[in-house]
Amino acid sequence: MTDRVTRWERLLFAAFSALAVIPLWTVEYLPMADLPQQTAQVAIWRDWSDAQLGYGVEYEINWFTPYLLGYCLTYLLTYLMPLKMAVTFTVTCALLAVPLALRRLLGRGGRHRGLMWLAGFPIAFSYAFYWGFLNYLVATPIGILFLAESFEYARDPTKRRAVLLGLLSIALLLSHILVLAFCLFVGGLVVIVRSPGAASAARRLVPMALPVPLMMAWVALVGRGAQRMQGSIEWRVGWGRTLDVAGVTLGGFRGLVPLSILALLVLAPLVAGYRPSRDHRRWVPVVVTLGISLLAPFKAMGTAFLYPRFAVFLLPLYLFALDRSSAERSVWRESLLPTTAVAWLLMVGVALAHFDSRASGFAHVVDAIPSGQRVLYGDLLRTREGIPAPIFMHFGAWYQVERGGFVDYSFAQLFPQLFRYRPERAPAFTEEFPWEPERFEWGKHAGDRYDYFVFRAADDPSAAIFDGAARPPALTFRTGDWWLYASDPDTPPVGRGEN
Repeated sequence: MTDRVTRWERLLFAAFSALAVIPLWTVEYLPMADLPQQTAQVAIWRDWSDAQLGYGVEYEINWFTPYLLGYCLTYLLTYLMPLKMAVTFTVTCALLAVPLALRRLLGRGGRHRGLMWLAGFPIAFSYAFYWGFLNYLVATPIGILFLAESFEYARDPTKRRAVLLGLLSIALLLSHILVLAFCLFVGGLVVIVRSPGAASAARRLVPMALPVPLMMAWVALVGRGAQRMQGSIEWRVGWGRTLDVAGVTLGGFRGLVPLSILALLVLAPLVAGYRPSRDHRRWVPVVVTLGISLLAPFKAMGTAFLYPRFAVFLLPLYLFALDRSSAERSVWRESLLPTTAVAWLLMVGVALAHFDSRASGFAHVVDAIPSGQRVLYGDLLRTREGIPAPIFMHFGAWYQVERGGFVDYSFAQLFPQLFRYRPERAPAFTEEFPWEPERFEWGKHAGDRYDYFVFRAADDPSAAIFDGAARPPALTFRTGDWWLYASDPDTPPVGRGEN
C-alpha cells in the first residue's frame, strides 16, 4: 500500500477535523488546566520589551529548557493574531496532527491501514489536553511520527531514514523531554529486536542518540539547580492503576460511558477483520508502553502526573500490532470505529460547551481590572465542571495573557520554565498553593504587594483570606462565583455582575 492520500481520506479528514476543532473555537477559554500558565509564559515573551511592565526586572530567561517548540510556535503566531487565538491555533494544529501521524504509523511497511487512523481524533483529546500540557501536546504527534520512522528504519536502515530520525529526535528535545525519553526507549527497542547482532544494533542506534548528551546535561542541571526537583519518588502503584490507565487513555474521564467507548475502539478493528500480527516483534512497543503506564512513578524529580501521560501512545501502538486478515471487507463492520470516534467527539463537544457556560463570567472580571496590575488568584471551589482536570486552578493567568501585568501563583516560579522569577523577586508561594489557596496568609505571602485579588468561591471569602491586613481589600465586582477585590479600599465598584 502506498502513502498516497485518497479523495475519501481527504473528505473524512475534513469532516472529522471540523467535528473535533469547531468546539475549540466557540468557547471563550479552552478547558485546559495548565494552559493559562503556559500561555502566560508566551505573554511575558510578547511583552518583554514593554518598559512599563518591567518584565526584565522581575524575570530571567532560561533558554536551556526542553519546552521550547510549543512556546516558539505560539509566539510566532502572535505576529499574525492575538495571543489567545494563537494558542488555540497551536492546540488545534497539535490535535489534528495526531490522526495524520497515526495514518503514517499504520501505513508503515506497506500495511493496509483502512479507517483505523480515524481513531487518532478521539486519541488526540488526551490527558495532556485536559491538563493543559501544551508542549507535551505538541510533542505527541512528533513522537508518533518518530515511532513510525523507527519501525521503517529498523526494517530498512537507509541513510535518509537515519537523518530523518535524527531530526525528529531533535524536534522532540525541543518539545518535551518526557516524550523524547519515551520514544528513544521504545524506538530503540524496536531497532534492537530487528538488528542481526549487537554491533549492528549499536550502529543503528546512533541517529537516535543525537540529543542524549543534551538531555543528560539538562537532567543533571535540574538535579543540581532546583531543590524542588529533589523530592522522593512517588509511585502510587496498585491494582487500581489498571482501571486508571484505561480511563486516562481517553483523557481521564471516568465512568461506564468512556470505558465503553475505549472498549469499542479496541474491538472495532477486530470486528473489521484485523487480527494480531504473527510478527511478535510488532507487539514489543505496545507491551512496553503498557508496562510503563502500569509501573512508572506518578512523580519524580519534581514532575507529577508522569505515568498517565504515556497512555496516549497505547492505542496507536496497539493498532500498529494488528494485520489485515484475508476475510472479505464489510462496510458495516468497518464503520464501527468511525462511528465510535464520532460519538466520543460529540461528547467532548458537549463537555466543552458546559465548561464554557461555567467560565463565561471570568471575561467580565478581566475587563474590570486595569492593565498591568499585580493580581493574586485562587480557586476555592475546586469543581471540575465535567472536565477531568482541575480546570480553574490556574484560570487567573488569563489576565496576564489579555492585559499584561503579573498573576500569582505563577509557573515562573518553576525551574524548567522559559521565563522564571529572579531569585530575589520570587513570591513565597509553594507549588501546593494553587491546590489550597485558602492557606493564603497576608503577612507570609506579602499581600500588600498585590493590586487586585480574584477568587472563585460560592460565598464571600474575604473575612478568612484577608485576615491580618491593616486595610482589607474591598469587593469591587462580583459575577456568579467570581469575586474581585481591590487592595485600595477606596476603589469604587466597577459595576454589578450577576449573582
